[in-house]
Amino acid sequence: MSYLKVLPITALKIDRTFVAECTQDPRDRAIMEASIFLGHRLGLEVVAEGVETDEQQALLQEMRCDLLQGFYYHRPMDAELAARLLRADKSALSPTGKTSH
Repeated sequence: MSYLKVLPITALKIDRTFVAECTQDPRDRAIMEASIFLGHRLGLEVVAEGVETDEQQALLQEMRCDLLQGFYYHRPMDAELAARLLRADKSALSPTGKTSH
């Protein structure tokens, strides 16, 4: 935690291990909620990784997490494909048209 104060960081990332069970485990939910609150109070952007379900996505949006990443949006891809899709249309990054807020 002391690194949050001294390092020149701009974002705080919530590990996928907390996201995976956040809709079933109240402790994981509490850790995520506290991390988002702490990150925002420190002026950091908060990113959740490993989002895979509608429920996880909805909960993280409700908690006001800034960015979400994971298979919910798209499987990993190489840089060339990502650049091509971004040039074409940002919604093309997801076969379902889902985008993070």
